[in-house]
This record gives sequence, C-alpha cells and structure tokens, in this order.
Amino acid sequence: MEDQPTTLSDIIRLIQEALHEHYGVDAGPMLEAVGIDPARADVSGSRVSREAVMRLWEIAAAKTGDASIGLVVGSKVRPTTFYALGMAFMTCETLRDSLELLCRYYKVIVTVPMELDLYDKGGQTILEITYTDPEYPLLPIPFDSFIASIISFCRLATVPGFSAAEVRLACSDNERGGDYRALFHADVKFECEKNALVFDKAKLDEPLPGRSRDLLHANDRVLENYLAALNPDQISTAVRRLLLSMLPTGKANQDAIAKNMHMSRSTLQRRLQDEKTNYKELLESTRRSLAVEYVKDGEHNLSYVAFLLGFSDQSNFSRAFRRWTGLSPKEFREQGAMPIEN
Repeated sequence: MEDQPTTLSDIIRLIQEALHEHYGVDAGPMLEAVGIDPARADVSGSRVSREAVMRLWEIAAAKTGDASIGLVVGSKVRPTTFYALGMAFMTCETLRDSLELLCRYYKVIVTVPMELDLYDKGGQTILEITYTDPEYPLLPIPFDSFIASIISFCRLATVPGFSAAEVRLACSDNERGGDYRALFHADVKFECEKNALVFDKAKLDEPLPGRSRDLLHANDRVLENYLAALNPDQISTAVRRLLLSMLPTGKANQDAIAKNMHMSRSTLQRRLQDEKTNYKELLESTRRSLAVEYVKDGEHNLSYVAFLLGFSDQSNFSRAFRRWTGLSPKEFREQGAMPIEN
C-alpha cells in the first residue's frame, strides 16, 4: 500500500488551465513553490503527492481571492480528463453505470480513503460521498472540484443542460450559495448530515448517446490494471488476481486463497480487514464485474459463464446475477441485443 495519498496529475493541468483562462494568472511560480514539476501535468496517468496538491489549492485560492475556485476547476473537465476514467464514464450504457464506475475507480483520481455509495430512494438516486479517515478530512476547495467534475462529466455524457435534482452539502453557505446554484442549476442545501448528489432516477437509466461496449471494455481493463499497478503490494489486489485464475476450478474458497498466499486464514482475514475489505466482498465484486462482462460479450453460453465464475450450477449463477443487476442473464443479453445462448 502507498504510504501517503497521491493525486492524478490531470488535476494539476486543470488547475493550470483555470488559473490562466479564468483568472489570468500564471501557475508556474505556484507549482515551483509546492515542489511540483510542471512537466508532470503533461503526462496523463502520472501521480503527484496529495499534500503538494493541497498546498497548491491553498495558494491558488489565496492568489485569486476566489473561495469557489474548486467549482471553476471542476467545470473544466473534458472526456480525456482523469486518465481512462473519463472515457469509460462517457461510454457506459447509462449514467447509472457511469456513476457506479466512478464508485469503483475513484482512487484513480485520488487515493484518500472515501466511500462513494450509490443507492435508490423512491424516484431518486443518491450518490453519497463520505471521507472515512480523520487523518485525511474533507477539504472544501478540492471537494468542490470533485463534485463539480462529476456533474460536468454527466453533462458531457448527456446534454450540456443536465443537472442534478439536488445538491446536499455538509458545509455552511459562507455566502457562496449563489456560486453553487449557478454551476449546478439545482436546489443546493447546506448544513446537511451528509454530502450527496441527488438525481432523478429516470434520467440515470436513459441510454447514453456515446455508449460503446468495446470502448468501455477496453478502458475498464486499463483502469483495473492501473489500480493494480498503483497498489501492487495490497493483499486485496493479490486476492483478486488469484480469484481470476482459480474461480473456474470451483475451489476458490478462502482457505485455498490463503494457502496459495502462504498465510493462515486468520492472517488473510486480518490483512484484508486492514485494507477495509474482506474475502466475501472481493469474491462478490470480482464475480459481478466478470459476470457482466461475459454476459454482455455473448461469446459463451450461460452454463459456461457459470462455470467460469465458480458457481456450482447455472441456477445459482442466475440468482446471483439477478441480485447484482435486477435482471436474469438472459434478460440482460436481450436488452443489449446480444445473441441468446442457453
């Protein structure tokens, strides 16, 4: 695991562009002051110290005198921003899929401990954002940039006028309510219990104009490999790799994984707990992502997909798939106009 959190270098480029285009300010002296090589911003996918980026935010806000600079920066994202995550976001089937993708891969942007929870409530879908480690608390300006970038990506993927139904912020207004409303075009509520973006459920389930399974599949693989390289020493990364190879054997249980890693079951459990996960969660998430991929591809019959995922029979696989997606594997393929193979 990384000793200190890092931030994707694309953030530096966005800050540079905002300072130059929106404020007429040269970012060069600021980058030098915080020890960031300007050339790093031109290498998409490279990493910089989060601490240095936080200092850059502070200096930029002081230089411009704009406490809402995070909103300005977040509004400048483009499809290629955030490495492969931006392109993957654009090519999902629906915005719901895009937001689920963000929940899965947010550490591409920054590696601070966070929880992104997407759930339905009535006719709304809520994306809650929680910073889980007091050592790395939510800081208003970069957080503004993060939520602004989410809405900006939604607009890039759909229409420029897309808006959330509501924005909930735990912070106080601080006389910046107008800035938030001008950007989000939504009802903005302050001093809420949790930070969240609230969407109209029906909007999230509409097909995206730029959806492309081939491009999504390619970018999804890039993101998986990127995160694995980012945290090569994580036990959870090693467990996922073993699951990929052992699931078809039907013997990918926790004891077998622990034995393969030359540690006891209790040690494996403890190490995964240190990484805020467990074997059951890893098995579930690995099976789910592979299941969606295999069923969408349509290259294998459903019995063989069940075998590849380590299920004892197709009926158990079908029940799990319905739990993950709300559809049977056959219904899922039919919706995607895939060839049906029973």
